[in-house]
Amino acid sequence: MAARPGRSWMALRAFQGAALVLLLVLAGSVPTGTGNTDERLEAFLRRTTDKWCADHPRRENLQAVVVDVRFRAEPPLFTQGEGTVVAPVAIDLPGAQRVLDVVSEPAHLRKLTTPALTALAWEYGGRVHRSMQFRGVALVERPPLAQVALPPAPTFSDLPADLRPEASARAADLEEHGLHKCAAFPGWVAKSAGPPPHTAQILRLVQAVGIRTEDQKGSEDLCADIRTGRFTAHRAQVAVVMAARELGIPSYGFASSSGGKIYLVGTWVDGMGWILMDVERPGEGWFTGGPPLLTMAPLLGGFSASAHDFWSPEGGAYADSQWGQGISSISGTVWRARAPLVPVSDTTEAWALRLSEACR
Repeated sequence: MAARPGRSWMALRAFQGAALVLLLVLAGSVPTGTGNTDERLEAFLRRTTDKWCADHPRRENLQAVVVDVRFRAEPPLFTQGEGTVVAPVAIDLPGAQRVLDVVSEPAHLRKLTTPALTALAWEYGGRVHRSMQFRGVALVERPPLAQVALPPAPTFSDLPADLRPEASARAADLEEHGLHKCAAFPGWVAKSAGPPPHTAQILRLVQAVGIRTEDQKGSEDLCADIRTGRFTAHRAQVAVVMAARELGIPSYGFASSSGGKIYLVGTWVDGMGWILMDVERPGEGWFTGGPPLLTMAPLLGGFSASAHDFWSPEGGAYADSQWGQGISSISGTVWRARAPLVPVSDTTEAWALRLSEACR
């Protein structure tokens, strides 16, 4: 009997969970991340790019994506405890980008991978108030940004068969943001999307989620957004991706290393691979290439040590739950490019450097 789609992914997630629990047990023996300064991290980046320059004489499409996770010591925002820092650093997705190498400062405890996502894990030694800083650097192959001229009748029949279950799983399969229980969702999808081709349907969906509402802390009621027609940027991205999948269109939500482009929606077009659109700037149209992609969502099978199931690119600190319920978050971060004006303790930020510009 054929294996149920996604079983290999779920087995991987179970393995990752067990590995993370082991890391949590081992964490605390040698504190890391506390001696880093900006100068030390820049020297590490220089050494890394120098090595990659020597290893890759053909570097036109190569980029170094840098992810920094910082926990600041200022009370009362600092969270005391011991655990593991986990941060996504890149994705490896045929038709989008390829990860060639990953390094970090301090050295990571483990590299956690699925068939697409790569995340790094470090020790969170927060027994006392002290600043901690972690840097992950990934070398990715991704072409420069280019606007897309769509064919007259775009299709996605050439999407590799092994990617289809993951790229097309619907709300009923994933219970994503409660949409499987939202009575208004199917009708809203049909009304908003209109007729094919699939690229035009996604564009109409992006336009349908264009009116914004203030983010209510702790609220994730996407069904209420659909009823009122007003969305946060994050829930707009989720609504578009899951609506596209409801129509049978392969789709992901992506976050890039550009601070301003973390609410992207992507779909497959034959002859082009994955093309993307910024949910916040639909007027810019479809594009390929550009800044490296850090995360993609949704995925089959959960991974508890992730920011919002990889819809968000932030890193965070996690510990073994006291109540025997697996992994729990002890300190999250905010995306620095979108941090509120009020002071925050912990941040994640990312930026990219074309290797051709880094090489001397």
